[in-house]
Amino acid sequence: MRIDIKSSGIELTATQQAQINQHAARVLAQLKHRISKISLMLCEEDDPKGIIGKCCTVTLCSQGMENLVVSDTQAELNAAIERALQRINRTLLRRLRHDNHRVNNGEFGYEEH
Repeated sequence: MRIDIKSSGIELTATQQAQINQHAARVLAQLKHRISKISLMLCEEDDPKGIIGKCCTVTLCSQGMENLVVSDTQAELNAAIERALQRINRTLLRRLRHDNHRVNNGEFGYEEH
């Protein structure tokens, strides 16, 4: 599983990038065999009230499946990263369960012999 981290308007040290990389790998460890690439895009966003928040957009590429994209904005960068990674993990688990259910119930036109 390759992890790419990009940022716009947010300065990240090499240590911070390494910590984010390790955290992403830890959160997605149980599904790493299904993930070919994960990209995190970090940026600052202004809300309508003029409050600046930190946004983390996670794009997950998996074999045989459409890319999944999840975004979260929080006051703190670490909170945005944590929530986005947890959400992408749950989304992938749901997608895999759904696809497995469809295969097991013959929704793909396969006949059981």
